[in-house]
Amino acid sequence: MKRIRKKLRTVLALSLVMMMSISLMTPVAALDTDADLTSETGNIEVAESDDPIENGGEQQPETILFDTETTCFDYGQLVTKLHITLNKPIGEVSEAEVREAFSVVVKNYKRNFYGIVFDGDYVREVTGASIGEGGMTLTLELKSLYADSIIGGANYAMFSDGYEVTLKNDLGNLKADGAVFEFSGVSFDPEADKWLAVAETSTTYNYRYFDPRTAGYTKPDGGFPIIVWLHGAGESGSSNNYDNNIQLTANRVTAWGQAEAQDLFGGAFVIAPQTSRNVRNWTADGVIATIEAFIGMVGEENVDRNRIYIGGCSMGGMGTWTVIKAYPDYFAAAFPICANTTFNQAQIAALKDLPIYLIHSVDDTTVNISGSINAYNTLKAAGKENIYLAFYEHVVFEGLGEGELGPGHWSWVYVHNDFDGEGDDEVYWLDEYTTGGKTYETTKPSELGFSSFKAWLAGQAKEKSEPPYEPPYEPPYEPPYTPPTDDKDDEGAEGEDTVDETPLPFVDVAGHWAEDAIRRVVNEGLFNGTSETHFSPDMTVTRAMLVTVLGRLEGIDPDVYGNTSGFEDVEDDWYSGYVAWAVRNGIVLGRSEKIFDPHSAITREEMSVMIYRYLQYKNANIEGTSKPAFADIDLVSDWARQAVEYLQSSGMLEGRSGNRFDPKATSTRAELATVMTRLLDLLEK
Repeated sequence: MKRIRKKLRTVLALSLVMMMSISLMTPVAALDTDADLTSETGNIEVAESDDPIENGGEQQPETILFDTETTCFDYGQLVTKLHITLNKPIGEVSEAEVREAFSVVVKNYKRNFYGIVFDGDYVREVTGASIGEGGMTLTLELKSLYADSIIGGANYAMFSDGYEVTLKNDLGNLKADGAVFEFSGVSFDPEADKWLAVAETSTTYNYRYFDPRTAGYTKPDGGFPIIVWLHGAGESGSSNNYDNNIQLTANRVTAWGQAEAQDLFGGAFVIAPQTSRNVRNWTADGVIATIEAFIGMVGEENVDRNRIYIGGCSMGGMGTWTVIKAYPDYFAAAFPICANTTFNQAQIAALKDLPIYLIHSVDDTTVNISGSINAYNTLKAAGKENIYLAFYEHVVFEGLGEGELGPGHWSWVYVHNDFDGEGDDEVYWLDEYTTGGKTYETTKPSELGFSSFKAWLAGQAKEKSEPPYEPPYEPPYEPPYTPPTDDKDDEGAEGEDTVDETPLPFVDVAGHWAEDAIRRVVNEGLFNGTSETHFSPDMTVTRAMLVTVLGRLEGIDPDVYGNTSGFEDVEDDWYSGYVAWAVRNGIVLGRSEKIFDPHSAITREEMSVMIYRYLQYKNANIEGTSKPAFADIDLVSDWARQAVEYLQSSGMLEGRSGNRFDPKATSTRAELATVMTRLLDLLEK
């Protein structure tokens, strides 16, 4: 940024010298810098003056550029500062005067954020200001609390016309009617910019990584450890400007690259992959392939293979389970956050020696606490000792209002902030939690001999083994299935029309509670696997996936519709024809006029509305029966209540434990498969 400003000042200085050199022959305002200054005879031509004094015209306002600075918080990446580069020094003004002189507005912001509609101009409050570089730069600090995280988000360009900066009154040498402020196109984040980017391949993910050597850490004798972070469904890649970024910035993964964390490890590589165009869900082989490619890039000699750790939240927590179940000996420790999973006997046995910390908030309405409890019970029953629970009553973080609680699903906040279960900052830590008549005791890191969670993680190491690593599959960096192509996603590539009656080839379906439903929807051609070997039943359903399933149920040809939905973030990809069909027939709406948000997780009430609209589209008349209302029916949004009640009465929807619907929770592929089998039965009647 400093180089850009220096270049800009140099250009301005040269322009001033040129103008001064001819000032005796023509007013400065008359200079046309695009014109040829010499005539055919070699003489300097003097253009007709447009000086406002001579011609009675008005002075044109000067254009002044500003950069944006972003910062990662527990609640996302926000625009926190505007850096204004002036064309001349501001003069004698105070920082308080600068703060009061400007208004900052996000213009024409249009977004439907999970039922909350934004439409209009929104003010960003200026809370501070500073003057630098001899009065040539002004910095405006913007209020950036949790309440500002939507409008103030760094992704504002997806939903608005950008920032409008206005000088409300004269300020030093600046006249209120004499300056127009424009965004320079430069945006920077002091922490996130330390993480380098590597693009995806046909077998590996996009990823960002932190290199401890750039922060001054010296390689230990055994090499640096590696920490792998798997993001949730909301941070998947798409066609927008957040590719290979949002997985790092949305949940403050940048905290792992800061000194407080790095010092505990003596320096550590941190990898944050992103599910993207080629590999859209977390597969064990895709994650291992990415790690191996990274090791190949930085050098085997710089890595400690006995200290590779993996963790993630929500879909990434489920992905963590997926990876360690397939490669249990690859990692030194794992930490699935707010996740669920199932096991077969071989996986249970293989995970016996791997240290695992489970983190969850008991008020999580997206992934119920039972997900962590069931995994814990299963492994403990098999004799596993080194599995630990960290439970919280609620989630809180800096930036909340007084008495305000954060979303219960966000228990990853405690991990990034390096929980210890003690002190005023962790008032909601639970020493024990009782459910279903059983009490579960949590474990503080201090009980294991460590000052904090990250200190515990840094202390885990496998028994010494010499590289190269020899995994249970050969080789780890080339998946044993055909590399994914552009027409594969969470939902997989378009399948054959014929029904396959042979046993399902997926290794993660046998024994799953939804095995029968999965078998049927696969054989009906509604679902494909996420690879040739995995169905991923516990993976979260996305908006693109659901419209694809409904389109396959209807039997449409997506090529007929093509990529005609009109949304900026819908690529010409496997799902685009299905989105166009669903939008054209009123089955689904966009988040805004420009944004469909195809890869975001769909909530249970959104799923209900889409299925309900599909039934209306078909003019289907399904008879229902009276049933007790869901215990949490009042939590269902008004726009979704009719759909939820209709689908419940028809038998398509059933509640979770305690007859709860959990309207704001996400749905898994297994749950959607179950709903679709019920829908198939009803449509066949």
